[in-house]
Amino acid sequence: MNFVRLALVSAVVFTAACNKEPEVVPPPPSGVVTSFTATPGTVTAPGQMVTLAWATTDAKRVTLEQVGKGPLGIDPAAASGSTQVTITANTTFVLMAQGEGGTDSKVLTVTVSGTKAGVIFSASPTHVGADEATTLVWSVPGATTLEIRPMGGAPLDLRGQGAAGSVLVRPTADTRYVLTAGATTASVDVSVTPRIVSLTASASPLPGQPITVSWQVRGGGSRLTLTRAGAAMPLVTETMPAAIAQGSFMETAPNLAPDSLLTYTLTVEHGAERIEQVLVVRIGGNLRVTVSVPLFVTAGTPFTLGWTTVAANQLEVLVDGVTLYVAPDAARVAAGSVPMEPIDHAVHVRVIARDDKGGVVTVDRTVETVGVPTFVS
Repeated sequence: MNFVRLALVSAVVFTAACNKEPEVVPPPPSGVVTSFTATPGTVTAPGQMVTLAWATTDAKRVTLEQVGKGPLGIDPAAASGSTQVTITANTTFVLMAQGEGGTDSKVLTVTVSGTKAGVIFSASPTHVGADEATTLVWSVPGATTLEIRPMGGAPLDLRGQGAAGSVLVRPTADTRYVLTAGATTASVDVSVTPRIVSLTASASPLPGQPITVSWQVRGGGSRLTLTRAGAAMPLVTETMPAAIAQGSFMETAPNLAPDSLLTYTLTVEHGAERIEQVLVVRIGGNLRVTVSVPLFVTAGTPFTLGWTTVAANQLEVLVDGVTLYVAPDAARVAAGSVPMEPIDHAVHVRVIARDDKGGVVTVDRTVETVGVPTFVS
C-alpha cells in the first residue's frame, strides 16, 4: 500500500514538472531607425546644402553613409542627431542603427531640380572578410515590384521594402547580387577574403604512427595548399570549393627523435591575397588541451568557455583573431574557464596551448547562434 501511494505521488510530481511552462528569455532589442529625413529633399541647384536628421531607438552604434562616397563623420554613439552636406548631384544616403539584437537601416535620396533620378544599386562595403556583413542599397524610382538575389540563388527577404531600401547580407564567398525591377536590371559584386577557421592535428605521434592534419576554411578561396617544412612537394593541393572549405590529410610521422617539431603551413589563395596559418606538431610529445564550449548558443545569451591541459605552460584564448584571455599562472593554464559575451552571429574561438619545448597545440571551435525558441500551446 505504501509503495502504491509513493508511486502515485511521484507520478503527480513528475506530471506537474512536465507541464511547467518553459521560461522564454527575450532576445536583446534590435536597433530601430524611427526617422530619417532630408531638408530640403530637393535642391534647386548643385552646390546647395541640405540637413540630414535622424532618430533611433535601442541603437548601440549609428552610422551614416553617402552611397558611392563612403561614411560621413557623425557621432556613432548619438541615438539622434543631424548633419549638413553639400549636394552636387542626385545623392543617396543610408542610415544604419546597430543594436545588440540586430540592425535596422533607412535609405533616402536627395535630388537636384530638373534632373532625372537614376537607378542605384550598391554594396557597402564591397569587400568583406569571412562571416562579415555588407549592406545592399538600392533606389529604383517608379519601381512597383523589385527582387534581389545572389547569382544562382534564392530571392532575398527585403522586409517589404519597395523602390528604395537596404538589406544586410553575409556572403559566404565572392557573390554577385542581381536586382530586377520590371525591365530594369543591375548588379553588384561583393568579394570575400577567406579565413582559416581551424588547422589542427591529432595528438603528438610517435615515429611511424599516423598523424592527421585537418582544416576548416570560411569565405571560399580559389586554391588551397598544405605543405610541411622539409617535404619537397606540397602534401595537398585543392581547388574544389567543398575540399577547400573542409578537409584533412594523413601521413606517417617521420622517424625523428622525440621532441622534434613538424611544421605545417596551410595557404588559401584568393586572387592576389594569400592567407596562411602555421601548425607545429611535436613528435612524441605529451602536450594536450581539451576545450569545452557550446557549438550553438541563443543569440544574445552569454556562455562559458572551459579548458584543461596536460604538459602546458602557456595558454591563450582568441575570439575572431583577437586575444581575449591569457592564463596568468600555472593553475589556470592547467584548468580554467572564461565567460563569453553574448553574440549575434557566428564567432571563431581558438585556444592555444604551448609547452617549454616549443610544442604548440591549437583547438578551434565555431560557435553558431540560433534564434530564441518559440513555444506554441
